[in-house]
Amino acid sequence: MVKRWFAVGVTVLLVSLLVVGCGVPQEEHDAVLAEQDAAQAEVTSLQSDLDKAQGQIETLESDVTEAQSQIEALESDVAEAQNQIQSAQSSASAARSQLSSFKSDLNSLWTSLDKKQELAAYYIIYWAAAAVEDEESLGEMTLNMVSTVDAVGNAELSQVWQDAMSYAMEGKETEFMASFALLMIKTVELWGEDVEALDAKLSE
Repeated sequence: MVKRWFAVGVTVLLVSLLVVGCGVPQEEHDAVLAEQDAAQAEVTSLQSDLDKAQGQIETLESDVTEAQSQIEALESDVAEAQNQIQSAQSSASAARSQLSSFKSDLNSLWTSLDKKQELAAYYIIYWAAAAVEDEESLGEMTLNMVSTVDAVGNAELSQVWQDAMSYAMEGKETEFMASFALLMIKTVELWGEDVEALDAKLSE
């Protein structure tokens, strides 16, 4: 656009020179000059518009750069938030795993303790039945103690129980009573160990 108007201006100038050189009337000369001035004014206006457009482009480029910077900052914030979420999820998963393990250990200890308490109760009932020579109750308690000793799963306790039953079958009352007393003592010891373990677990 600017080049086109520059060419027009040069052409007008040359025509003006030719007209003047050829003795063109003043009116025509003035008209050519007026057209030249108008063309120059349009060139100046176009240049002003170009400068204005260039300024707007620079402003837009600056806005785009700022927007891009904000987008990058937001992407960084989103990435950080995602990392925090993942970390929180990982922590929550670990906590759930620890809680599950804690509950499992607690249930296991409680079951073990319950079996020993049950066995201790059978001892008492057994002695009471023996005192009144209640053979039916003695037989029932013996069966209950067999299954409960097995459920406790302590090798030493099982051995003492087998010794006591052997003495009972052989009619060795003194040895039987000693083994049975040892059976009770060992059960109380195991019960105490479970109580300590349970207390330690609850203190974690």
